[in-house]
Amino acid sequence: MSYQIASATQIGAGVIDIASGLIEPLRAGADAAGRAGLICAENYQDMQRSCFASAFVSAELRGLASYYHKHAPFRNAGACSPISR
Repeated sequence: MSYQIASATQIGAGVIDIASGLIEPLRAGADAAGRAGLICAENYQDMQRSCFASAFVSAELRGLASYYHKHAPFRNAGACSPISR
């Protein structure tokens, strides 16, 4: 299957950039975990570190959009870290 995801917004473009950078690490973790019948916790931690886990959380709840507004340009969102409570 061949397809291309395109964004209509800067935030959407940032989400696509983050997801593109996670493809190989997530694939490797999921493959190894799947063979062992486990869930790969490192994959979720990678999604947290990259801000992808908060990509669809509203800015009001401190999701990725709030990070974007504080740290534009978006291209360095990979430096984002999980919100500590």
